[in-house]
Amino acid sequence: MSAGDGKPLYAIDVTPDQVALKPPIIVKDRVAFPAGASIEVYSKAGKFIESASTNRSIRSPGTLLNTTIYIGLDYPTGGRLAAIDLTRRFDRARWETMTRFGISAAPAVHLNLIYFADEGGSVYAVTEDKAPVWPLEHSAFQTDGRIVADVKADEGGIYVASMDTKLYCLEPASGRLRWQYYSASPLTDSPVVTADTIYQVVPNIGVVAIDKANGKMNRVRQVDRERAPPASSRKTTRTSTCAARTNQILACDRATGEVKFKGQRTDLVAFAINTKDGMIYASTRDGMVMAIKPVTTPGVMGSMVLAPVPLSEALASTASATH
Repeated sequence: MSAGDGKPLYAIDVTPDQVALKPPIIVKDRVAFPAGASIEVYSKAGKFIESASTNRSIRSPGTLLNTTIYIGLDYPTGGRLAAIDLTRRFDRARWETMTRFGISAAPAVHLNLIYFADEGGSVYAVTEDKAPVWPLEHSAFQTDGRIVADVKADEGGIYVASMDTKLYCLEPASGRLRWQYYSASPLTDSPVVTADTIYQVVPNIGVVAIDKANGKMNRVRQVDRERAPPASSRKTTRTSTCAARTNQILACDRATGEVKFKGQRTDLVAFAINTKDGMIYASTRDGMVMAIKPVTTPGVMGSMVLAPVPLSEALASTASATH
């Protein structure tokens, strides 16, 4: 769908055998859909281009660097991170690196380095040529729990949420601990990284907001017990938009977490993380997608930017384009 007006662009069956898709990956003018044991590549107009076999079942979402997708694959004796080069016609994997456990979390890429974690709790950093980066034992930082949440990275650090109840921030170059946050529950959701703050979901409790640059080694912040992950956050305003347990949109003060107001809809179950602007993208359980522009000025009426479009309409309007 068009992000501006919700107009259907195309609707296709990428995996007719009902294999669940991983999140799509934008590769220049193409869109790559990781499927069961292949990456299905389409144009942005919905035209099939090619199928890149991974030879093994895909376990994690993929992350792009140039024309290579880094993705976790399943093997009988553990997992492997594979570098799937879409420019190669045969033997798509430029390399694979083995781990003792499966890789469920999406890797992160920053400054041409690849950071990834396995379900044994290990976090690794490698170059584009598979060379280990960190001068640590086994070239990895070890947590005390499984890691299933996607790894995140920026100039402030490598952010890893572990089921040992800690959120870690690691030095990008060395892998050494920069700071850590102790939560009350095993962490299964990925941290949301903004310009100055890390937002972390704590299951059955809420969201914690952590200052990226300032604070002690062991971070402790008050947790808002009503919120779920931020759907939109901008540094230029004091308000973050979040999803509540009641399937509502909340406007929360970025400094204190205080709820300023709530949306009226209570049927929203999925949100796209958007840290670039104030637009909120949400979906209902039955597949109705919408874009919502939040109101931050008193006396201004809210507006629906992207109107819900039935799938049948999308299929009918794109039938000629996809054939």
